[in-house]
Amino acid sequence: MLYIYLKALTQALRRNSFSCFLLFSLPPLLLVCYSLIVPNIYKSEAVLEFKLDGTEKSDFSGIASQLGGFASLAGINLDNDRNRLFIVLKVIQSRDFIYRFINDNNLKPMIMAAESWDVEFQKLRLDSSIYDDRKNKWLVRNAVGELSEPTDEETYQHIISNNYKVIRDKESGLISLLTYHQSPVFAQKLNELFVSAINSAIYERDINEINNKINNLKTMLHEEKNRLLKSTILHLIETKQHKLTLLNQGGEYVFQFIESPKVAEKKFLPKRIFYLIIGLFLGFVFVSLYALSKLEDVE
Repeated sequence: MLYIYLKALTQALRRNSFSCFLLFSLPPLLLVCYSLIVPNIYKSEAVLEFKLDGTEKSDFSGIASQLGGFASLAGINLDNDRNRLFIVLKVIQSRDFIYRFINDNNLKPMIMAAESWDVEFQKLRLDSSIYDDRKNKWLVRNAVGELSEPTDEETYQHIISNNYKVIRDKESGLISLLTYHQSPVFAQKLNELFVSAINSAIYERDINEINNKINNLKTMLHEEKNRLLKSTILHLIETKQHKLTLLNQGGEYVFQFIESPKVAEKKFLPKRIFYLIIGLFLGFVFVSLYALSKLEDVE
């Protein structure tokens, strides 16, 4: 019975050879052509080491028993290192950070209007239907029909979805910062800008946090009547103020490079070989279904 069906299937393929050829060849041809039209995407990767802040824990370990519940009232976390990385990773993917990063570096045209990378002239081409580079003018219309630039939220969603990824290796603790763009040069620049902005943002956050803690401790010092606790709180204030003077903004405040980002020499996407493989698979499926539909009844 199987032999009869195989013979009938072969005859169906022969009778409709031209149609089968078209069904088999068109999917890979169309997908490969599509992959040639899609702009190349380049990746830049930085490997970062997270710099733990152990000063606060060591400074307070000797007086933790004396402070007791007053530490939490003052906004002090004696196990700060345990949560610091989690907080930093949340901050750098937050809207507040990304919004500020976009506007401080004027990134909207490069992110939202990028079209393709000109290999010959080593220049990024912007989509002229979206942004007029000569006049620095946006050509897209908002919901009410007025010309306007993309909103911070639109740019944020685009960056998070297409240009920016943070991966933490659980075994080594190292952080991989990946940036993607049509321009390999801008992808590398974007990566460096991210690391610099992250270090600056966490530095500012730490400064504000320490100042708030000092103010809380001063309030406690003013209200406390117990001389021993007042002496302990005063020592804690001095320790905080000393830490404040030792903070060094520097270039690698919270993240330092293990491997700095490089300008990619080869594209990351599209993977054209995968388009070809998928096309061949679809062609085989289409031909098989077509041949089965042409099978004649067999006895």
